[in-house]
Amino acid sequence: MFFVFGLGRILFLGAKNVDHFANHFKREALIVISRSPTLCVDAIGFQRENRWLFRELKFSLKPGEFLVITGPSGAGKSTLLYSLAGFNPISEGLIRYQCGGPHDYKQKYSPEEFQSKIGFIYQKLNLTSNNNVLQNVLSGCLGQHPWWKTLFSFPSKNRKEAQRLLQELSIEPLASKWISEISGGEQQRTAIARTLLQSPEIILADEPVAHLDLESAHQALTLLKNYGIQNKIPILCVLHQPELIHDYADWILDLSSTHPQGQKLQSNLRPQ
Repeated sequence: MFFVFGLGRILFLGAKNVDHFANHFKREALIVISRSPTLCVDAIGFQRENRWLFRELKFSLKPGEFLVITGPSGAGKSTLLYSLAGFNPISEGLIRYQCGGPHDYKQKYSPEEFQSKIGFIYQKLNLTSNNNVLQNVLSGCLGQHPWWKTLFSFPSKNRKEAQRLLQELSIEPLASKWISEISGGEQQRTAIARTLLQSPEIILADEPVAHLDLESAHQALTLLKNYGIQNKIPILCVLHQPELIHDYADWILDLSSTHPQGQKLQSNLRPQ
């Protein structure tokens, strides 16, 4: 068990959440000045117990583009996201986040080096059940401040932005509700809001709308899509619903053994 002081009182985090927050604090010393990263994936493969989940996977994703990953269960969709985040070492190939800016022109970073800039929406959510919705969302910006600045409360700017995100996701009335008191779909929207409050430079989303009805799923994906376009960041998202894939994907990566190479990348870009 692990205690963190902040959010106006003691937060009690279960063991499953310790690594998630500890990783952010461990990476505070790593300063990455990045501007609109391009994700470059070059011939990567992942092998598990003598079985290749995918091989020779190549693509690049530009700032503001939305790539949907689809495929049957066990095809390696979640594994791919975890590899892109630096949580699962790949068996072959190269992953790089290529950035450009006034002081950082065309620099390339490995997933491990870029990890503090990645917003990850977990399939299992990793919310703190014995805290309320607002506090869970505010935890997304813990890495933006020294620990002592959030000892008793968060800056008003963060609180206002958290409230805005809750409103956009139609869960603002639940702000003071404990996570254990709300539905799975409401928890999923809380996790999305937490990730956006992190101000990430790329978003990796593992089935972020699996527990939502169609209307709420459209609401959540519209928010994600607009965030990516407005902030010029790439988004990779695992989805299964065909209507959602068609409506939001710029690119579709289908991981399936039915394709000759085990995967197929196709464009879904609309004419401007």
